[in-house]
Amino acid sequence: MSTRTMEQPSPVAVDPRIAARREQVERDRGRRRRRWLLPGLAVGCLGAGAWFASRTALLDVDAVRIESGEHVTEEQIRDAAGVAPGDQLVDLDAASIRDRLLALPWVADATVQVEWSGTVAIQVTERQPLAAVEDRAAGGWLLVDTEGRVLGPLAEPGWLVLEGVVPAPVGERLAGPADQALAVARSLTPGVRTRVSAVLVGADGEVRLRVLPSGEVLFGPATEVEDKMLALRTVFGQVDDRCLATLDVRVPDRPVITRDRACEKGASGG
Repeated sequence: MSTRTMEQPSPVAVDPRIAARREQVERDRGRRRRRWLLPGLAVGCLGAGAWFASRTALLDVDAVRIESGEHVTEEQIRDAAGVAPGDQLVDLDAASIRDRLLALPWVADATVQVEWSGTVAIQVTERQPLAAVEDRAAGGWLLVDTEGRVLGPLAEPGWLVLEGVVPAPVGERLAGPADQALAVARSLTPGVRTRVSAVLVGADGEVRLRVLPSGEVLFGPATEVEDKMLALRTVFGQVDDRCLATLDVRVPDRPVITRDRACEKGASGG
């Protein structure tokens, strides 16, 4: 049995020009890779450097400057803001900080400035108190602002009193007929306010004012408020209000006065 010997194929000669062209193509491909790779590495290094720099003392909070008010304390503002020296500036969101400050019952508005020098400046504007509401369940009084937001408890009223309204938790607004009472209370001029001890609102929305030294003002619904207040000021300025029973300004151009006859007899000694 004969054995055949497998002959190896002879290598094919490559044209030197083709070989040179292949080498040139490989060199060009390598250069293109480097052109894309090097800028990417540079950007990555810069990004990493910036990230590490933002985590260092170079970009942290050095100081928190707070302008507090009469009723909301610096400590309350600092706690609500949640910002302290050492925090990273890049992590701070001024809008979120402001939202947390606005949740404080006494804060009407807040300004938050994050300065790259390392200072966070906070300034708050307080709400304006208007009247007191009795909280019978708690056995005390609540102070409310011009919008009906409950600001906090009071030991003694010492303020214009709103009656016929339902108290609300601190930081929330009064509801129901309170809007009628608030609208009238806001319209009271300083001179009239000194003579009004309470604003009463009924379930039907009719408003009355308890006045000093005696009597009530029948105000009606919180409509034509300016005209009714003008009638009220005019009567108070021109008429003796002693022994007053009622002053009806529900029709503002025709106010009507009734007097307490028993009071008048006692005053005259009759």
